[in-house]
Amino acid sequence: MRVRSRVGLGVLPLAVGLVLGSCKKAGQGSSKPDCDTEIRYDARKVEGRVDVAKFGVEAKTSVEAVRQVDAAVERYTSRWRTLCMDYKNGAMTPEEYRSESRDLRERMERLESQLLVLEHAPDAESYQKALKEIYNSMVSAEQAVDLRLDFGVLAQKPGESSFTAVPRDGKIATGTRVYFRVKTNAQAHVYLYQETAKGEINVMFPHPKMPMANPLPAGKELRIPPEPGYFTLEAEGLGVEQVHIVASAEPLAKLETSLGKPQPTAEELACGARDLSYNPGTSCDTQARTFGLTEPGGPPGVSMSASNEAGASSIHQIFSFEHTP
Repeated sequence: MRVRSRVGLGVLPLAVGLVLGSCKKAGQGSSKPDCDTEIRYDARKVEGRVDVAKFGVEAKTSVEAVRQVDAAVERYTSRWRTLCMDYKNGAMTPEEYRSESRDLRERMERLESQLLVLEHAPDAESYQKALKEIYNSMVSAEQAVDLRLDFGVLAQKPGESSFTAVPRDGKIATGTRVYFRVKTNAQAHVYLYQETAKGEINVMFPHPKMPMANPLPAGKELRIPPEPGYFTLEAEGLGVEQVHIVASAEPLAKLETSLGKPQPTAEELACGARDLSYNPGTSCDTQARTFGLTEPGGPPGVSMSASNEAGASSIHQIFSFEHTP
């Protein structure tokens, strides 16, 4: 059964009409500006019923992304009209006008195609990917955060001489040596912690004994812990375990505080991964889950790749594995 819910979205331009006019310069066959016909922006507002499944669990982030996209569209539309007036008033040459207006026109036409993909996205994952594409192409680099993460779990089983990548939901035996590979496309604050089958938390990074600290540099593959160090999977806690990897463009103060506590809970850490408020005994603004868009494939040694959702500044991924004897 599909559940529908009312979510206030502000404005989402689902249709953009572009009508190119003559934009004749003053004194060249027209004494009255016709810049209003250079671009006509027809938008439909989406303020009523929204299919929550298309947003996923974290609807607030999607709503904010939609608002930022809409604000960007309005700015580009306004700039286009300003260009026409500047040209008519002699503030720019025909070549300058053609160059910038062509860039704006191509951007808006690309938006039309992207919105069609968004409208017809069959599920939450497809919707988020379509929204992320729109967000990255329309929102300025100063406002948008485009964060991508490659994460590898490398294991050396007892009796083996080399480390090999472990896939998600794979098996890791007691006594196995493990280290992690982390690479982000931008400078990021990275946090790593293990959640055992019993719910106990083991903080792996940042770690006071490691000669590396946040923020981690962009575009560089890093090993945690640095060579020749490694983690060893101890005998306690057989069953399904999870390694949480959090990457954020900004430091996550609440998560850092929680990781420093003697016995933090998984729910508290999940809330801190998005810097959400948390009160013991109650859930925070969102339920514990995997944030970010998981991407298939990846280079050798990468167990999973992910990117942030549109409007979000962090990624929270969970690498699950079965701890065997």
